Amino acid sequence: MTKTTFATTIEDIANSVIKFNDNPKLRKAALGSSPKYFVHIKYKNQHAFGLSKFCAFNNITVENYLNEYRYKTNGSITQKYIAKLTKQSWVSRNNISNEIQLHFDNWISDIFPNYNLNKANFITISLY
Repeated sequence: MTKTTFATTIEDIANSVIKFNDNPKLRKAALGSSPKYFVHIKYKNQHAFGLSKFCAFNNITVENYLNEYRYKTNGSITQKYIAKLTKQSWVSRNNISNEIQLHFDNWISDIFPNYNLNKANFITISLY
């Protein structure tokens, strides 16, 4: 098994966002009941979102997160870690672009049709 550690680069976080979306069947389980913090990237002209608590890790899969890390890492620690690494603050949904709002709303409604959109906060990573 590959050792899982905290991300050390913005690219590590972006890769975790992509991995988060690799397995839609497990994605809902990983999100839990009321996720509030998401990392956003635009990758190959597609918007992708990942749970911040998951995306703080490097070399992780959703299965590994669910089995080993989900309850071992405090969400506020991972949120602060991502903010520090990216040198950004978390932004509420109301303060992100309409384009990102639309893509997030479509993405989350497939997972949680009754999700309270006003709870969501984001850090957007630009790789280029």
